Amino acid sequence: MKTPFRKTRGEEAEATTVRVTMTERLSYGEAKVHVTYRVQPNAGPAFEASWVGTVKMKCLPQAGQRLRVLYDPATRELLRVVTAPGQETAAPPGSERTAEIPWNDSGHAGWWANGTRRS
Repeated sequence: MKTPFRKTRGEEAEATTVRVTMTERLSYGEAKVHVTYRVQPNAGPAFEASWVGTVKMKCLPQAGQRLRVLYDPATRELLRVVTAPGQETAAPPGSERTAEIPWNDSGHAGWWANGTRRS
């Protein structure tokens, strides 16, 4: 998962993906998502933190996945996901899958789009 943050200081903690909303399908293989994590610091109460960014469809986050994150303890801002894409602990069986926005490949000449043939 790409991260928009450039900060590198912070504390590492376990996190669970709570919600994932695909907000835009950028291409056949990429999407923009809004992800909410429940972060459990080594000391102190758990809290929720969000991240918005671009992910590969093959690594689309799913609710229930467990991973490691880096966060700022002063602001509880999520700095980045530490776990490599595809290395998250799988979501429990029966977990709700992230709803995918279908890829509309209407940019190619000659494809049918909205009932009108493009030339």
